[in-house]
Amino acid sequence: MGKSEVSRTSREHHWWPVGLQKYWEDPEGYIHFVKPSGEFDKKKRSRRKIGYKSHGHTVMRGTPFQAQFEDEFGDVDNRVHDILGRITESRLIGPLAAYFASVAPRLMDSERKLSDLCKTGLIEDAEYRLLLETLVALLLRSPSTRFFLESFSMMVEPDETEDVGKLNMRSRVELAKRVISARVLPNFFFVFMISKGKKFFFGDGLLDAMTPALVGNSLRGHAFIPLKPNLAVYLCTPRRMKTDRNYASFLAPDWMVEEANNITQIYSKEWLFFQGDQPSINESFRSSKFLQWKYHQSPLFDYLNEVANYGSYYRDLRGNIIERV
Repeated sequence: MGKSEVSRTSREHHWWPVGLQKYWEDPEGYIHFVKPSGEFDKKKRSRRKIGYKSHGHTVMRGTPFQAQFEDEFGDVDNRVHDILGRITESRLIGPLAAYFASVAPRLMDSERKLSDLCKTGLIEDAEYRLLLETLVALLLRSPSTRFFLESFSMMVEPDETEDVGKLNMRSRVELAKRVISARVLPNFFFVFMISKGKKFFFGDGLLDAMTPALVGNSLRGHAFIPLKPNLAVYLCTPRRMKTDRNYASFLAPDWMVEEANNITQIYSKEWLFFQGDQPSINESFRSSKFLQWKYHQSPLFDYLNEVANYGSYYRDLRGNIIERV
């Protein structure tokens, strides 16, 4: 494995890769955030004091058996900026004039679906696996994931809970790499949301109904990850996929971005990062708890599932529920 963004001896283990943070800084190099109390603040990204946990990936600290697994994320961290640098608006939807010209005929259709407003494409195998590994690594080391992994260890002594959570995390990282490097992958479909208006938030919690399947040596389900202030991705595993596409992308209206930001506020506990205008925080985030949607099913996904051919039903753009046949 390659070395991570911080050295093996560092105690500052980032759950939000520094290379990804770069997309969220303002022109002066600051990243802005708000706390559940409503206090707004900012920090210099270059100081590397954002999105990390001291000894977050160190197990059995202070004993002869102390070890780190920070390097398990090394390759991902070193290439995250390059990988996401390829996921650009121009690649996903092309020139705006051409995009609007292609979807304009469908805008007046009373039965239009979100897929009618999408551009689809195929990410080739090598890049597909790298992108998948990058996204899964973000899910696995999110503080919300850490919290729930530690919650599984309530039968041990309180001072051992954190170590058990870390060992659970390391085990899932190893399982994820095994699944992603296998000769035959499960179906994974990416739905990219691009915003030209309101901006996405990023927080210390992510909606993840995918990596829990790793306990069964599988990687199935769905997850939602804000990647840049103007880009978020919905990842899921449909049973059937067309051979000429594994992603779809569209320009998200403001109401969809707002619903995406609602997800982030529900799933986050202490940190909400943003770019531009200061956001209004909701009661979910103010509670300073890692909350969840029931079955991790946000209303937004009713629309995105139609695009990905995932789930037993979906909604068209008029809000009608359509059962799959």
